[in-house]
Amino acid sequence: MATRGRASQTAPHQAANAGAASSVPQPLRVRVEINAFASMPKYAHQKDLFIHAYAAVQAKPVDDIKSFYQIAGIHGLPYQSYDNVEGQGSGKWPDPKKPDRWGGYCQHGSQLFPTWHRPYVLLLENAIREEAARIAQAYPDTPADKDKPTPTVRDLYVEAARDLSLPYWDWASAQTADFGLPTIMTSPTYPVSCTAQPLRHRKIMFVWLTVTSTAFTPRRRYPNPLRAYTLPEDLGSLKQTGDCFNPPAKPNYKVPLNNEHPFTPKGYPTVRHPDANYQTQVDAVNRSVQMYANVMWRPNLYALLDVDKWFPFSNHTAFGEKEEHGTDYGWYTSIEVIHDGVHDALGGSGGQISYPDIAGFDPVFFLHHANVDRVIALWQACHPHAWMEESAPTERGTFTEPEGITLNSKTELTPFRKVLGDPASKCYTSDDERHVADLGYTYPELQKYLKPDELKAHVVLKRIPKRLFNGSYTIHVFLGLPKDVEPTPGHPPFSDPHYVGPISIFARGNETRCASCRMNDDVRVRGRLDITNTMLKVGLDVDQEPSDDVGGQGAADPAIEKNLKDAISFMVIDKSGQQKPWKRDHCAYAIHKQREDTTDLVPTVPSSKRKRASREGGASGPADKAVPK
Repeated sequence: MATRGRASQTAPHQAANAGAASSVPQPLRVRVEINAFASMPKYAHQKDLFIHAYAAVQAKPVDDIKSFYQIAGIHGLPYQSYDNVEGQGSGKWPDPKKPDRWGGYCQHGSQLFPTWHRPYVLLLENAIREEAARIAQAYPDTPADKDKPTPTVRDLYVEAARDLSLPYWDWASAQTADFGLPTIMTSPTYPVSCTAQPLRHRKIMFVWLTVTSTAFTPRRRYPNPLRAYTLPEDLGSLKQTGDCFNPPAKPNYKVPLNNEHPFTPKGYPTVRHPDANYQTQVDAVNRSVQMYANVMWRPNLYALLDVDKWFPFSNHTAFGEKEEHGTDYGWYTSIEVIHDGVHDALGGSGGQISYPDIAGFDPVFFLHHANVDRVIALWQACHPHAWMEESAPTERGTFTEPEGITLNSKTELTPFRKVLGDPASKCYTSDDERHVADLGYTYPELQKYLKPDELKAHVVLKRIPKRLFNGSYTIHVFLGLPKDVEPTPGHPPFSDPHYVGPISIFARGNETRCASCRMNDDVRVRGRLDITNTMLKVGLDVDQEPSDDVGGQGAADPAIEKNLKDAISFMVIDKSGQQKPWKRDHCAYAIHKQREDTTDLVPTVPSSKRKRASREGGASGPADKAVPK
């Protein structure tokens, strides 16, 4: 049996729970969005360590259990056991006795999809954190400020290493929709601070100049570990010698046919949307990401929050569920459906991240899945009682699960041992890591919502006239915008801290020849936006009720009106970029907050009226005629 990984008695997963055994409560580490992580000065030291540490993990020998090669390979190829977590079959994949049986550990199309990937991301995060702690000691022990003896430069980096978490990439943000990937994920090199001691990563040695200044640490451009990962071993199967489907066939490289995953030779990097020279086309990646963010990820994410049962939320096999298990307009999506689109958009045709067997080798895989984990955590905050039940028997099983097994919250999430390298250690179950706080970390939106009974606020717009402006338009929603400030089309609205988000109305113009569209001239749609983040940004108390006074103590801006509903304002832009007139009575809108005993943020439609109401569409999907008032 081929086994990957040198034995190790260290426990990266255990490190995340180190504070649990202490009598003193430990603060949770906060995973930060990558754009903020890369641009905000307060994360500068963490960013330096992250770039250095991710590169160090990628440079570890292939037989090191904490190497990027080993961790990435858990998701598929090279299909070998990890951390000596053995399987049920012959030890060869596919099993020659049962060639149709699935191999690998990965859980897709299963209600374990969300919880299996949670310790997976944590495994890499803690490998990076371990390297960051080591690298922090290489910084100079000289004052960070020439006028003060403490803290030293090393002190600052040691503290940053303690706080460091894997950043997430919010693929559904307005910034992603407008610009695509951030530079830190695409640039071949990235500027980071120098250390006083050389950092040796496998065959490459980065020798930094000794730092003599006490005011700052000089910066150098460092090979960017988020751009690509260079394979230390062949990945996949070599095509026929000289075949144009092999990366060395430049400038005539072609992507393999029939969805077969591409071969990546030793010494070649991962790519995204490759051209004939096997080079990443950054512009093509960004165009793809922008399109997906606007038409799929953002609207589907809003619909996803309305699904109120774990099974249909968790995976992409749940399309046949009954309406009473959730809302009718949320059923076309799941967290796995949205996740699948991100893989496709990032890799395109030929990019490793587009192919499940080799997707884990693209370094951005883990930033993407950190955001998937964040969305799962946000959904759990909205639906605290929703949890998995016994599944139907599986057909083929996995490397560690026999055929016919039922999956539930006590199923072991292999190969993720609670103590890495300890053969006596059990693997996590979904119950063990149901809440991210149990693993020692959280997300910015959840810092106010560490208890399941906390509130979550939304603004709901209903009865929006779809054909009001002869074509598509976008309603930009603001909260507490000062009365003397008018947002203009020439300035990106998402840069305003009062900005809540957009609701896009996808409509045809009057010249359309689509008979169905012309027939539905009076169609009205609905949409929903989370306002929790904006409330925090403008200094509002997220625990107040919609009717509470928000103009007094606790409000950052005295211009905010008397209650949350009155504090909502709109800017409407058509597809030509022109601002359009908008009246507050053009649609109905309200603020909704969900408590533990609230099953839906949208007012419940009585069963006797459901058929009549079902023709009221959603802003992110098909829209039909509205229910008359």
